[in-house]
Formats: sequence, structure tokens, C-alpha cells
Amino acid sequence: MKKYLVFLAFVALSLQAFAWKPLLVGHRGCNIGVENTIEAFTNGVDIYHYDGLECDVRVTADGKYVISHDEFTTRVGGTLQVSEATLDELRAEEYVQQRGDSVYTGHICTVEEFLDLCIEKDVFPILELKWSTGINNNDMSKFAGLAMLVKQKKLTDRVIFLTSMRNSHEYIRDNYPEFQSQWLCNANWSKHWEWCQIWHLMPSISFGNFDQATVDMFNSMGLPVACWVIDKVEDCVSACNMGVYMVTTNKLVRDSLPEMLEPRMATFSRLQPVELGSIDPNKTINLVMGQELIVNATKHGSVGIGYFLDCDTTFFNFTYYQSELPREVMPGGDRQRLRYTLRPRQRGTTVVTEIKLFRGDEDRVNHTVVIK
Repeated sequence: MKKYLVFLAFVALSLQAFAWKPLLVGHRGCNIGVENTIEAFTNGVDIYHYDGLECDVRVTADGKYVISHDEFTTRVGGTLQVSEATLDELRAEEYVQQRGDSVYTGHICTVEEFLDLCIEKDVFPILELKWSTGINNNDMSKFAGLAMLVKQKKLTDRVIFLTSMRNSHEYIRDNYPEFQSQWLCNANWSKHWEWCQIWHLMPSISFGNFDQATVDMFNSMGLPVACWVIDKVEDCVSACNMGVYMVTTNKLVRDSLPEMLEPRMATFSRLQPVELGSIDPNKTINLVMGQELIVNATKHGSVGIGYFLDCDTTFFNFTYYQSELPREVMPGGDRQRLRYTLRPRQRGTTVVTEIKLFRGDEDRVNHTVVIK
């Protein structure tokens, strides 16, 4: 009897092991409807039952956040350039797209409408950032409004920002570390995997441009691998057998996927930064790759506390930001908020020298840092 019970338990565990399927994300919604329209997004959830939805974000001439893959709307039947048109002008266009024997019509969707749908349907949103006014490698001044919109919708913990723009990723990680990010890439991941590790960015790699060793390497860094775009069941199985946890698709149906053995995958976690000023210099600071060592301080004219840091750039990337504080926070005189960020770039042991300035007096404190 005991052997029989053990056998049943083994069978139950085996069935559970082979019950795994990846997260499926609807690419621009799905193939039922004009891409990136509310109809395509709705059908992606109601018909294909996707776990998440991916869209392409651009900024209009009047500063509104809309969804359009291309800068020009001509491919879907429009005549406008998104960055040069107002939201009202874009809304007036009717889009047409033929998929096979079916012809679909629709209108432009705003990011707010998209997020509301994700909330209604209980799926996670993926916002792919396209090169737009105020959201690009050279200028991220419009990202704050987009971030505020996401926070207002209470989607901070669910949203994923996706882009191939490296500087944009660094801006988000420096200023909005609470957001999850994925680096959109293809075969070029091989030249930038160390950058992903330094900035703690998950990769989303195009299918056919990675192998088992690629996925294993990123998983060893704690960076799960996503894949785009797969529309064939056999390709999805191949990617998942390598350890991919999330697949972007136009038309895959969950029920059409076989139950698979759950691969060994990393669990992504947001790394909490370490505040240097709160650490006892007699204690060793232990960091992992991707985990920042930061100093936040306020300087008020010649009176107050400012910081200067000496660090070995062999072990760290070093960034410094200074911004003005509102008068109500620090009335009278100069007001600066200072932020130093040390981001590990190589494992090993080094010393960070913290120089505190108070009314011109210099006080150096050495901290031993171990990067694992």
C-alpha cells in the first residue's frame, strides 16, 4: 500500500512538472484587428487569453502619449506624422489593415486607454518606447509624464518598459528604479551582455538569435530571458526548452501549446540600492552586480553637507547628478540636491573613499566594498 501511495505521489509531481507553459504576450495586441488598436488589444485577451499586452509608445505634437509602431501612419491607412500631429488630428483618421482574407478597421489608441484596458482585463502592460519627442536616447524629458500616468493607474509593480535605446534604459534605471525594464535586442546581445548585468536589465531577444548557453548565462545573472516574436508552436517549445519564460506572439493560442517541463529560470528581483552614508565604515559593504551604491545629500550654499567620492573605475561606473531644491524645502541661498551612484562593473574588493564637506572642513572615510 505504501509503495502504491509513493507511486501516486510521484505521478502527481510528474504531472505538475509537465504542466508548465510560458507567459504569453500579445504583440501589438494580436492579429485580430488593426495593430495597436483597442480592438486588437481586447481580442488578445478575450480570444487568445494572453497574460500581457505589448504596445508601441510615441508622443504627439501636443504632448499626448499614443500607441503607434511607426512614426508615420501611412502603413495602416493614415497620412500623418505622429510627432507633428495633435491627438485630435490622429483620432480623426481611420486605420485599415488586411490580415489574410480579413480586413480590419480602427482608430489610434492612447496609452491611458491601453492601461485602462490592462487593468480591466487583469493583464500586465509592456510599453515599448519608440524614438519620440522627449523620449529618446538624447532627451527623456517627456518620460516623467508617462511614468506619472503609470503610477496614477497603480501599475508600477506590473508594467515593463521595453526599448532598444540604451541611454533611455540608463535614465529609467537612474531615476525610476521601481520600474521593471527589458532591453529589446537581437544578435547584438552578445556585445552588450555586460551592460545588461551592470544595469540589471532583463533581455528580450528575437527568436533565432540565442541558444541554450545564452539563456543560461543571463539566468546566472538573475536576468530571465524573454523572446519575440514567435507564431509557431514548435518554435515556442524550442525557446521554452532553452529556459525562456515569456514569449511575445501575434497569434499563439495557449491551449495549442503542449504541457512542458518547467525549465530552470532566474527569478527577477529589483535590487535595493545601498546608502553609503548609513553604513558603518568598520563593516564591509557587500554588493552584487547590478546593485547600486549611492549617496544622497543636500548642500545649502557654503553651509551644509556635500559629498565627494573617490572610487576605482575598474570596479564601478560612476555617475553624479545635481539638481535645485524648491525654496519651500530649503529657503534662501543656493539649494542643491546631490546624488552619486556607483554601479558595479567588475567583481572584486575595492575601497571607496567618502569625503564629507562641512563648512570647508574635509573628512575622509574609507569603506571596504566587496562585489560578488
